[in-house]
Amino acid sequence: MHPIRKIIYCLLLLLAGNTVFGQPFPCNGDLYFATNSNNGRNSLNRIFFIPFTGLAFARDRFYGGADFNALGFNSGDGYIYAARLNSNEIVRLKKDNTFEVVGEVPNLERLTTSAGDCTPDGYYLVHDQVLDQILVFEVLDEFGLVNRIDLFWDPASDFSGPFTARIDDFAIDPTDPTVAYSYQGDYFDPDLQPDEARGYFLKINLDFQSPDLGMVTPVAPISRNIIKKIGSLFFSAPGTLYAYGSTLSGPDPIQNKIMTINKNTGDITEFNRNGPEGINSDGCSCPYGLSFTNRVDPNNALCTDAKVTYYLTITNWFFQGFPNTAIADTLPEGMIITNISGNFTGDIEPGTGVGTRILQLNNLDIPPKSSITLNMEVEIIDLPIDFVTHQAILTNLPERLGWELVSDDPATVGNLGDATTLNSEAQRLTDFTIELSHPNDCLEAMTGKMVISAPVFIPGIEYEIRMQNEKYAEFTRNAFVDEQNTMVIDSLLPGEYRLYSIRPNNANCSFAMKDTTVAIIAPNELINAEVFTNSPVCEGTILELSGAVFPAEGGAVKWKGPAGVWSDVLLIRIDSILANQSGTYKMTFTYGYCEQLRELEVEVFPRIEAQITSPDGICERDSLQIVVEGQGNIQSFKWRTPEGGQHGDSLLAIPSSQLKDEGLYEVILDNGQCQDTAQKYIQVYPAPTLELPRVEVSKFCDPLVLSPQLSGNTNVSYSWKPEEGLSCADCPTPEIEAPVQPDYTLTVRTRFACQDSAKVRVLLDEEGLIYIPNVFSPNNDNVNDYFQVFPSCGVASIDQFEIFDRYGSLVYQASSITQFYDRSLFWDGQVNNSPLSDGLFIWRMELSLIDGTNRRLKGEVKVLR
Repeated sequence: MHPIRKIIYCLLLLLAGNTVFGQPFPCNGDLYFATNSNNGRNSLNRIFFIPFTGLAFARDRFYGGADFNALGFNSGDGYIYAARLNSNEIVRLKKDNTFEVVGEVPNLERLTTSAGDCTPDGYYLVHDQVLDQILVFEVLDEFGLVNRIDLFWDPASDFSGPFTARIDDFAIDPTDPTVAYSYQGDYFDPDLQPDEARGYFLKINLDFQSPDLGMVTPVAPISRNIIKKIGSLFFSAPGTLYAYGSTLSGPDPIQNKIMTINKNTGDITEFNRNGPEGINSDGCSCPYGLSFTNRVDPNNALCTDAKVTYYLTITNWFFQGFPNTAIADTLPEGMIITNISGNFTGDIEPGTGVGTRILQLNNLDIPPKSSITLNMEVEIIDLPIDFVTHQAILTNLPERLGWELVSDDPATVGNLGDATTLNSEAQRLTDFTIELSHPNDCLEAMTGKMVISAPVFIPGIEYEIRMQNEKYAEFTRNAFVDEQNTMVIDSLLPGEYRLYSIRPNNANCSFAMKDTTVAIIAPNELINAEVFTNSPVCEGTILELSGAVFPAEGGAVKWKGPAGVWSDVLLIRIDSILANQSGTYKMTFTYGYCEQLRELEVEVFPRIEAQITSPDGICERDSLQIVVEGQGNIQSFKWRTPEGGQHGDSLLAIPSSQLKDEGLYEVILDNGQCQDTAQKYIQVYPAPTLELPRVEVSKFCDPLVLSPQLSGNTNVSYSWKPEEGLSCADCPTPEIEAPVQPDYTLTVRTRFACQDSAKVRVLLDEEGLIYIPNVFSPNNDNVNDYFQVFPSCGVASIDQFEIFDRYGSLVYQASSITQFYDRSLFWDGQVNNSPLSDGLFIWRMELSLIDGTNRRLKGEVKVLR
C-alpha cells in the first residue's frame, strides 16, 4: 500500500461550507499558490508581473473550514478547483473567500493527492498517489469522473514499467495542452520507484487521442544542490513555466523561492526576491487571457492637415473563441476616418466608419488562439493643441471576462487599460515676415506696432495672436488679415515680445512660431547720460560717483554696484569704501520709456596691513632674515636699517649678524595707490668664541687635560660630548683617562642661547708601545727565566700570545693577560713540564689598546740555557 504523504495547503476561509453565490477569478495570467506553515497562517497568494521591475507578491484570499490541495484554475468558468484534504470531495474556490463541493470521487473513500490542474476545455485533472492515476473530472456542467489515465515510464528512457513515483504538482502547457510538466520529489521512500528517478523534471503525455496517453518522459535531472522541493508549478500566458519551492534541506523545508524552468532542458533560473514562506505550497494559473490594444502611429501629429493610423489588436490566448462580439470607438472631434483594413470579420454599422469619426463593428468573431487586427486610417482636420485621448471598447464578452474590455495604449508600459494618447502639435509657421514700427517719443510711447505677413493667412479672417512680454506675462491680441495676407498688431509699448501661437478664431488648430522674439525699441537716443568717479581709491577712504543727465528734470536715476551698493540719487558719496566694493557700477537713467545705461569700473585698493616677520633677537654671527608682507599687489618696498642703509625687496637678509646690526628696522610698502609702514626692533646678542687644539697625542701614563681657549662673551656653560673617558662633562678643563674616545666636541652656550663649538682628536702615542726581548735563559737561576714582555701605558690587554717551534708546533699559549708584571703568566721555556732544547722560536701576539684599537705583532725569541 502506497503510504499517504500529507501535504496540507490550508486555506483559511471566512465562510465555511457550500455557498451558492461567488465571484470568479480574473483570467489575466497571474499566478496563484497556496502556502501553509503548520501554524494556522494559511493563505492563497498571487504573483503578478510588473513591467521593468519583475515579480510582486500579494496575499489575496483566506479560506477557513477545510484544507485543500491539487489546485487548478479553470478558464471555462474562472474558478479554482481543488481536492478537499482527508476526503473524496472536489471543491470549487471562489474569489469572495467561499467554496462549494461540486462532487465526490466514486468508489474512493479518500483522495490522496497533491497535484492537479485544469485543461483548456474545462476538465479538472488530479493525480492520486495511491491509484498512481490521473483522474479526469467534468466540473463545468454535471459533475462526473470521465476518465482515468494510467501513468507509465517512456520505454525510450532509462526507466521502465508503471509510474509509482510521487509528484507534488503538474502544470498543463498553454501552448500545447496535450503535455503537462511535473517534478518528481526527492523523497527517501522505498515505495517510490525507481530510486534513481528521484529529483527528475518530467513531461506527461495528456493527448487523449494518442496511444501514448499517460506516458511519462524524463526531461532532465535537477541537481539537489539547486532545488530540494517544488510544491507549485504554473505557466504564464506566453508559455513560461514558473515554480515555487525550496532550496533548503530537511524533511519539510521552507518553500519561499520563485524560479523559472526551461521546459525543454530543465534548466532553472532563480529570482533574487523571496516570497511568502510555507512548509507546503500548491499552485495554479490561468495562462490564457484576452488583450485589446489601441496604438496610434505616429503619436505626434500636426493639429491639421495630417494623417495617423490607429492599430486595434485583439489577442486571444484561450483555446475557445468568442463570437458575436463588438467594437465601439469614437474619435475626438476634428478627426475623420478615411480607411479601415485588417483581418477581422464583422459588420460595420451604417452611419459609422469611413467619412465619420465613429466606428461600430458588430458580429465580430474572435477565434481561439488568434490575433485580430483592425487598422483605421484617420485624417486630422482641426484638433486643439494638447494631448488628445480616446479609448475603444470591446463588448458582448462572457460574464467571466467582465462583459466588456477597454483598449490599452501599449506605448505606456505599466499602465494597463489606459486611453490611447496622440500629441497634437501646432503647425510650424515658417514662411512669414514681421515688420516693426518703433515709437518716436519717450513719454507717448504706446505707438509701436508689428505687421505680420504669411501666405497661409486667409484674408478676411480674424486671428488670435498669443504673446508673452519680457516679464513673462501672457496676453492675447486679435487682428484681421487683409487682402495682402497681412495683419497689424498696434499700440505696443517698448519691450520684447515672444510670439508662440497664431490661430483663426473659428478653429482649434494654431500656428507655432519657433524662437520668434521681437523687440519694440524706445527712442533712447533722445536722452543722454554721463558718469564720473574719483577711482581708484584706497580702502577706507571716500569714493565718489556722480552723473550728468539730459533732460535734467522728469527723469529717474538708479545706481547699482557690488556688495549691495544701491542709490536713486545722482551723486553718491561712500565715506569708507571697502575693498570688496571694487567692480562695475551701473547707472540707469530713465525718462518715460526711454533709457540710457552707463557703466564705471571702480578699483578700490585693499589696506596693505604691513607686517614684519623675524625673531626679536639674534645671536652674533647668526644669519638673519627679515620678511615683510602686506595685502594686495605690492609694487615697492623701502627699507631703512639701523645703519641707514636702504633696500627694495620684501626680504632683507643678513648672512652674519654683527653687534652693529642691532636696532630699529622700518619698511614702507606701496601698492600703487596706498602705503603702509611696519617697524621692528631687533637685538643682537654677543656670542662666545671657542678654540681647541685640533689633535692631542699622549701615552696616557698620566691623565691628559683638555684646555680650551675662550674669548668674547665668556659667561657660558660647557658641554663635552661624548662623556666617556672624561673626568667631567660640564667643566672647562676635564681630564681624559683610559679608555678614551677618538674625538671630543665642546659646546659653549650663553644664557641667550648663543653658542660656539670646537673639536679635538685624541691620539695614542704608539712609540714604545711594548718592549719584547729576543732572548731568555730558562735555567732556574731566577734571572731572565721567563719570556716576559713589558707593555707601556697604552696597552689595555694582551688578548692572544702564542709561541711555535721551528716545525710550527704550538709550545705555549696564553690569553687575556692584563697583569703584565706577573712573570708566571709568561712562557718558562717548557712544554708539558719538560724543558725544550735551545733554539729559535716564533711568537705571535694580539694587543688591545686603551683607545679601543687592536694591534697584531710577531717576531722571534732565542732560548739559551
